[in-house]
Amino acid sequence: MLKRLALVLVLLCTLARAQGGPYAVPGIAFNPVSVTTAVTNYNPQLAPFPVYINGTVVAVLSGLTGSPASCQISLSFAGRSSATLTVLTSITVAPVNGTTFTRTIGGSPVTVYSGPYNTVGVGWTCSTFPTGGTLNVEFIPDPQPGFYYSNIQSNANTQIRSVGGTLHSLVINSAGTSETITIVDTSSGTCTGGQQIASTTGFSNAQIFVYDVTFLAGLCVTTSGTTAGNYTVTYR
Repeated sequence: MLKRLALVLVLLCTLARAQGGPYAVPGIAFNPVSVTTAVTNYNPQLAPFPVYINGTVVAVLSGLTGSPASCQISLSFAGRSSATLTVLTSITVAPVNGTTFTRTIGGSPVTVYSGPYNTVGVGWTCSTFPTGGTLNVEFIPDPQPGFYYSNIQSNANTQIRSVGGTLHSLVINSAGTSETITIVDTSSGTCTGGQQIASTTGFSNAQIFVYDVTFLAGLCVTTSGTTAGNYTVTYR
């Protein structure tokens, strides 16, 4: 019995490692590239899940020759609605043969969680390029963050986000009178010109509507009616 239990534990640990550890967050690895010339967004990789710009960059330089100087590795990201990779971070490296560079990128929620992005690419440039050598890069995303919230207590158009993200839920803390709540995928500020995500009316206190859907342009909520209620929108 003890031997069987030990075998099960070993299998579970192996599975956890194969899926990216306890958070099941796999890294995004890139094919090796020559470092003798500038490269822009080489080998862009489709992420296995929506990536939020927070994580660790691991870069390995190997087989360098010549006298390289002032080199930079850049990460570029693209969302579902854009085919263009936008450079969001760059790392200045000292080009020493066999050196491994590890860098954690991130920032405030406004700049970090401005995705989700679905494609990641890598670039390379130097003021003086090596005459030989290769670069290997892997981007290891952090687990997705917890949900942020916005509390609404008036009848208005409320622009919660002006970039893409995920709408988790709508919580009815206190229902107003003859209220309608409309949620739109838009960055207009007036909740117009975008795709409607949901519209609900006739709700009651303590109701929760769970959506877990991705919005691309932004998140805008219109509350209207005779008397305003109290509502909480959760998102990331």
